[in-house]
Amino acid sequence: MQKSDVSIPDTGLEFAAESTVGRREQQRQATLLALHEAAVAQVTEQGYEAATITSISDAAGVSRRTFFNYYATKDEAILGVLEPSVPPQVLEKFLEEIAVERALGPVVRLLMSVMSSSRVGGETRQDLMSLAGLAPSLSHTLKRYAVRAEDVISEVLVEHLAHQDGEPRTTPDVAHAMVMIAGTALRFAYAKNPDSMIDPDSPALVDAVELFSTTLKEVL
Repeated sequence: MQKSDVSIPDTGLEFAAESTVGRREQQRQATLLALHEAAVAQVTEQGYEAATITSISDAAGVSRRTFFNYYATKDEAILGVLEPSVPPQVLEKFLEEIAVERALGPVVRLLMSVMSSSRVGGETRQDLMSLAGLAPSLSHTLKRYAVRAEDVISEVLVEHLAHQDGEPRTTPDVAHAMVMIAGTALRFAYAKNPDSMIDPDSPALVDAVELFSTTLKEVL
């Protein structure tokens, strides 16, 4: 008996699920931004103490309870920073780059991507520093955020590069040093051109990476 080909109709359920996820993410991003913008407005217009979680939530049109679904603290909402993480697509791109270019460049670009993906607002680095200067706790929060971003990237380096070719290549200390050097190169490029913080192809950043890589080779 000959079997007939049975075609399964396209119900569109997969597309509908993806669309739902997409809408939820858009709503999440919109709420994150609304809370951040409300927090910035409150703290700049009324002062740090007057900018309470309740007043920020009211200004953004959400409940105080909803606020904590998006930000852990008032300071994080004001600065527009989230817990740093490495998105899957960012990790995949980094692993592809580091396999071809085992150098400082991929680590610098990974650092930029992680810090960018865990930021909500579109403020420049200078704007962010100005916000952090409004209260001591904001400055401390921003520093903790930067340290946590470096820790997350160090963990990625150790996990994925620790035993390349069967040899121990990246220990926690080496990974941490690599990330610190990447951060220094990024700040060096920023001093030359502030746009380099958001443009991985910025000539200032490309030159900084080349300079630091060459210097490391000469010193070592």
